[in-house]
Amino acid sequence: GDQPFPCLAAYGASKAALNLFTNTLRHELEPWGVHVSTILPSSFKTGHSSNHVYWEQQHKQVLKSLSPSLLEEYGEDYMTETKDLFQSFAKQANPDLSPV
Repeated sequence: GDQPFPCLAAYGASKAALNLFTNTLRHELEPWGVHVSTILPSSFKTGHSSNHVYWEQQHKQVLKSLSPSLLEEYGEDYMTETKDLFQSFAKQANPDLSPV
């Protein structure tokens, strides 16, 4: 919720909204001794996040499903850069799920 990411605006906005909601609850409930915390654990390798073959298949499917005009508007280079960015972030994700 604190890192912007292409193609995930709604996801990022929902995470940011939850963070703000939690911060508001912290202030509202403090007079009654209720402690509210936000945990932002960073990214973890889960599901398909680090599966290179999966991202290649997704990339091909997206390119195939876009209308020619939309593909021209975005450009295949943009679509490839976005896929590469997803894969780059996935490589940096923590493979150890024990903290969460």
